[in-house]
Amino acid sequence: MNKKAILLVVVVVLILSAISTALVIEGRKREDPSTVVWEAESWDDLAMSGSEFFISDGVLYGGGVGREWPFGEQGHVIAVDLEEDELLWNHDYHMPTGRINSVHVTDGIVYSGCYSGGVVAADAEYGELLWNHSYHDYLVWSVHSSENAVYSGCRDGLVIAAEEDSGEKLWEHTFHDSSILSVYSYEGIVYSSSEDGSVVAVDAESGEKQWRHQHHEALVGSLYVLENIVYSGSGEGELIAYDAERQEKLWSRSHHDESVSSIYLKDEIVYSGGGDGYVIAADSSDGEKLWSHSYHKESTSRRSWRTSSDSIISIQVVEDEVYSLDNNGNALAVEKEGSLTLGISRTWSSFLATASDHLGVIVLILAIILGAVGLLWGKHRSLPEESSTIDKKFS
Repeated sequence: MNKKAILLVVVVVLILSAISTALVIEGRKREDPSTVVWEAESWDDLAMSGSEFFISDGVLYGGGVGREWPFGEQGHVIAVDLEEDELLWNHDYHMPTGRINSVHVTDGIVYSGCYSGGVVAADAEYGELLWNHSYHDYLVWSVHSSENAVYSGCRDGLVIAAEEDSGEKLWEHTFHDSSILSVYSYEGIVYSSSEDGSVVAVDAESGEKQWRHQHHEALVGSLYVLENIVYSGSGEGELIAYDAERQEKLWSRSHHDESVSSIYLKDEIVYSGGGDGYVIAADSSDGEKLWSHSYHKESTSRRSWRTSSDSIISIQVVEDEVYSLDNNGNALAVEKEGSLTLGISRTWSSFLATASDHLGVIVLILAIILGAVGLLWGKHRSLPEESSTIDKKFS
């Protein structure tokens, strides 16, 4: 075989290899986390209950229950040092009828809402009572605080804003038609969701309505907001990303088989917990699933008041660990990233989608190869001419 034929074969093989590699390899995919790096036990006869938790400066704040009662002594708020794994303090200002539903920490104050309708503010360092209010009649499902105010949503359909230092009521709104399930405040706007399937945004200072969307067909039990994108999860397992500035839906995914009960976002990954017992990590730009784990379904509860499900109540990401809590009070943390592997297209549609996503890379690879081939081809063609000149000189 002459040199031109060999060179042509090499060029074709290189081009086909580059294209097929760029098309077939979808990119790095995160495998399910394989390691549980922390799991809650109990501290001084107190264990975690099925309420939201919040981690700040290495301390986990959440709801606690006493193990000495047949069905748990309800109403405690606990503070646990994660490094030393020890109880720092606990308070029972919500007692006697106040099982904790939600906890949030801002500016050294721990806010908590409970079944009896009360909202309590306590010092984060020592757990000392600062104030409490009972503006709600029953079941405060969610509390969130920012910008010198604490916001609470209740079964009575009210969202209430109270002053951070005194607990004095600032305003209330009734823009939902049913029970408020989640409240979230961010950069001067207070977002809330309810059983009627709506998400409402109001001005944090005045309580005036800004907008309302009804993209969910079922109750909306969880919210998270970052950079004007509102992430909301429904009772049918649907997770929606909504652009609050343009007021349009960006994407929706249904990774969970049951309700989306908790959402957290960090480093362009949105984490969700569901009524199906799964914790799922997805790309925040398009909602594509990255990994999931079901350690809560596999764990064995130590509590006699264990419920029949393992619904994930709360999620938070701290550094490289994803903390999660289910409604049985089982709390654990897994590695944030998991391991990485290469994902291969398995279908023609996936193949074409990958080709479209990597078009720029493919063009670049082809340009580099063709450029290199051009140089080699030109050099190959010039060699015989030089030999001919030399032959003539010495003939």
